Amino acid sequence: MKNQIKKPHLVYIITQGSWGGAQRYIYDLAKALCETYIITIIYGGEDTTLERALKDVPVDCHQMKSLHRSIHIYQDILAYISLRKLFHTLKPDIVHLNSTKAGIIGTIASYRFPHTVVYTVHGWVFAEEHHALIQWLYIWLERITQYRKDIYIYLSQKEKNMGIETLKLPETKCVVIPNGISPIPLIATEEKQQEAIKDMNKKRTFGKKVCITIGNFYPNKGIDILIQAIARIDVPTHYFVVGEGSERLYIEQLIHKYNLELQVTLLGEIKDASSLLPFADIVIIPSRKEGLPYVLLEALLAGNTIVTTDVGGIKEVITQHDISQVYIAQSSTPKLLRKQIIYALSSHIALHSRLPDQYHTKQLIKKTNSIYDTLLHINKV
Repeated sequence: MKNQIKKPHLVYIITQGSWGGAQRYIYDLAKALCETYIITIIYGGEDTTLERALKDVPVDCHQMKSLHRSIHIYQDILAYISLRKLFHTLKPDIVHLNSTKAGIIGTIASYRFPHTVVYTVHGWVFAEEHHALIQWLYIWLERITQYRKDIYIYLSQKEKNMGIETLKLPETKCVVIPNGISPIPLIATEEKQQEAIKDMNKKRTFGKKVCITIGNFYPNKGIDILIQAIARIDVPTHYFVVGEGSERLYIEQLIHKYNLELQVTLLGEIKDASSLLPFADIVIIPSRKEGLPYVLLEALLAGNTIVTTDVGGIKEVITQHDISQVYIAQSSTPKLLRKQIIYALSSHIALHSRLPDQYHTKQLIKKTNSIYDTLLHINKV
């Protein structure tokens, strides 16, 4: 009987299980690499959306409720202890950390274990608006944990430059691998998708432009900025927002405050929301912080006009590939976003579907797996 070659054990850790860009990133990698590696996914919080999305993929999932996005010393210590126990039991070859909190606690928990550590930066937390003390704390934690990380993966050159300049990271540890999507547009098959499309088409028959925003209701996604921006736009337009989250009540209150109930529809969470993009005139990305948002790539594939704030690697994609259908607000403020939305609503740019090859999912998987191979080889030497 031939000896079976043992697969390397790859562990992904992420702060939250609710669906978003970082969770989709892990989903794509795990689904593509599950035949090559033994894969375990550890996620924090109460939401199990990521685990449910992976139910047909041969991976193991561990929910760690003590792992939270915000700083909570007692819960953070519990998360550290739990990770140490899991590392001892799982004996991973590679631990791939995603998002700030998982990155910091996961790195500290990795000390004195032999596995290699990969860290994907989905937007630096110190680029967010924080109290000066919190800002300093995050930078200090990122600096002292850098020595246990073997490779940093960035979604854009801008994020890489920020890491090198702010944290004094060695360039040899840093690599840029942008997000990727399938070049085949999704078709709306779910009832909720079809209902939304019907509503979007109905608004257009009334002579209105249709705008859509896809993003969960968290501060970084800037849905509040969007609502304040559109409050003073007179062009006949209807705005659809896809997503859920902790700020939903606040967003509803803002809509009521600005009397926008007839102009804004909150669609809630919709699976494969990018299937709605071909039915929108404009895609709006009002974020305060991003790495490289999937919705940007999906909107380019769908041929939408795009209005966005200048965060993460967005401008990098636009300028490198000379894409003209994008209007960029230079900062995440309602006034500047409003100005770009008005420009977009009055534009007559000829649109076309355009997704450069480097933003295909297959490139993300190929390049990330190459890093894993290199690290495994180094560990064997």
